[in-house]
Amino acid sequence: MFTLSTAIVFLFGLVVLLISIYGYRVSAKTAEDYLLAGRALGVIVMLFFIMFGVLSAWTLFAFPGSMYLQGPGFSMFGWGVTIGYAAMLLLIGPRLATVARINRFLSPVEILGERYESKFLRVGLAAALVLFLIPYIGVQPIATGLAMEAALGIPVVAGALFMAALMLLIVLLGGMRTVAWVNVLLGTIFILGLFGAFFWVVKERLPGGLPEAVTALAQTNPGQLGIPGPLNIYVPLMVVATFIAGFCCVSFPHIMLSTMGARNVHVFKWLAILFIVMGGAIYFVVALFGSLVAPAVLPGLAGKTADAALQVVVTKFLPEWMSVFFLMAVIAASISTAAIQLMGAGVLISRDILYMLKREATDAQLIRWTRVAMVLVVVASFIVSVLLGEQVAFVVVIASSGLFIWLPQLWLGLLWKGATTWGAIAGAGGGFAFLIAGYIYPPLFIVPFPITALVFGVACMVVVSLFTRKVSADTISRFYDEVDEYLELETRQAV
Repeated sequence: MFTLSTAIVFLFGLVVLLISIYGYRVSAKTAEDYLLAGRALGVIVMLFFIMFGVLSAWTLFAFPGSMYLQGPGFSMFGWGVTIGYAAMLLLIGPRLATVARINRFLSPVEILGERYESKFLRVGLAAALVLFLIPYIGVQPIATGLAMEAALGIPVVAGALFMAALMLLIVLLGGMRTVAWVNVLLGTIFILGLFGAFFWVVKERLPGGLPEAVTALAQTNPGQLGIPGPLNIYVPLMVVATFIAGFCCVSFPHIMLSTMGARNVHVFKWLAILFIVMGGAIYFVVALFGSLVAPAVLPGLAGKTADAALQVVVTKFLPEWMSVFFLMAVIAASISTAAIQLMGAGVLISRDILYMLKREATDAQLIRWTRVAMVLVVVASFIVSVLLGEQVAFVVVIASSGLFIWLPQLWLGLLWKGATTWGAIAGAGGGFAFLIAGYIYPPLFIVPFPITALVFGVACMVVVSLFTRKVSADTISRFYDEVDEYLELETRQAV
């Protein structure tokens, strides 16, 4: 049924589309501009671009839903994400952006292919990362569809198609520049929707504030107030593993791609500080909302309803317009993340697979390949999500685990001169093999996250690198000496 609330949501979609059209009109028609926003993004746009490429619909659904059921222990994942990205922006971001700028690289996997002097590794990593991104992208429209069904009564498939079409138009029209600027709008809606809903629910349902929620849960569900939680899940090993799993989210290839669009290296120190402040505040409020406020004002939720606990609470206790605005925050989170993921998948296919097969391409061809690839990825991700149904959440866990595995090749490749070609191949191959074996035989993981697969991959890479031939002196010069000189010059100029 078409209502005013439905009209508002579609009006929101129209505004996003108009911004995308404007971005298309003002952008330069070069591969560097389309794929990397002309390497001209400043601090604020980069902050929203990166932060809301990380914060997805999962942040407002499964993350607080897990804490609703399991207590605050799972909040360690959010703190791991926050600290991890701050570390990445300080340690990896400047070097990644610098080596990309000096050598005109257009993809993070292209950087690794050149660093390790291996076409095989480049194409193999790109193909693996695209395969892992497909279900990850597909779950975002489904989450939006569920939210629209809960708030507006719109069928899940219709809501998912609305979000998928909107996401696709954003990336097809303006590329990374438009995605970055749209993320400023989407991130603002996310922040206003989350914080507004949280403080309003507390004001309306908990006159005594958060202490009232604590008192209520102490009587009805005391395990909800601390670790290990009501289900006794978060023993010390699990707490540490949850934090490390969050930290490992720094491996997301679409976020690595976004760092290459920075205007200069000076933005990264501010990005790290602002990410800790804003990211920490967002995860803190979501944790309070999911583990404390929602269980106190609306206990007894289970299953999918618990996953949507925040939306259910807002819809039940706040005015209809606020429920719609919170829904827009969910949609904003979905689009902001999925659009960057889709852009990343398109770049990996066009620059690291198709380009490597042909070895020559004009800017127009690269842009066209990227656009075609993104359409195919959206179709594939949607089909995968529909076919998997309720199993899609489990597949996304596997997919996100797979995205962790290239972390050693990226970090060690940029920070350690001793990393070799065969070491990188052994690390990636060993990590992926251990990951697959662990899902076939779960006791291999030791903890319920694939951290052991990552550790195994690191061990394989380091050991093999110690006993195999190093890359050429020219490559070492390009990736270390020239980068160090550039960063030193930038630092002196900034003083």
